[in-house]
Amino acid sequence: MTKDEMRDKLLDLIPELTHFHSDELRDMVIATWIDACQKAGRDPGELVEMPFTLLVGECKVSFIQHTRAVTQTAMAIGDALRQAYPGEPRMHADHDTLLAGAILHDVGKVLEIGRDAAGKWVKTESGKLLRHPISGANLAFAHGLPERVLHCIACHSKEGDGYRSTVEAIIINHADFVNFEPLH
Repeated sequence: MTKDEMRDKLLDLIPELTHFHSDELRDMVIATWIDACQKAGRDPGELVEMPFTLLVGECKVSFIQHTRAVTQTAMAIGDALRQAYPGEPRMHADHDTLLAGAILHDVGKVLEIGRDAAGKWVKTESGKLLRHPISGANLAFAHGLPERVLHCIACHSKEGDGYRSTVEAIIINHADFVNFEPLH
């Protein structure tokens, strides 16, 4: 599959990719996804079949469903905080930073989860060595994403406990767990 075909497939799978104000940032986010898929030897269409976690037995929620749900939840929280606290800029998430961080928060799982010889979804060797917040931040760094986005990716899970320093990272952390805890 060519990069252009992968890009078109990703835009189809994750319509939130069209919500960026910055075309440059959107293109960096898409390039990160393409790189992850290429490194994993995966067609983006497989992400609809891939479970978003291996921590829940027989997880029926796909990786793409989870990514989109976290993104939608994070954006709604960002909007609600901006409306609730109009005079408090510390509560105002940057739209594109929040969107990029949410869409990419689990991109490292493309490298962390794979199929074994029998076709069962399992943790890959890469996933055993580097958890997805680390591999995801590395992928995003390689494509020039801003440090505030890298912070959201690296700190969205337990690795970020005590280190989340931006409103965007805090929102994404909570949006992720709201979309995980009820299934656990």
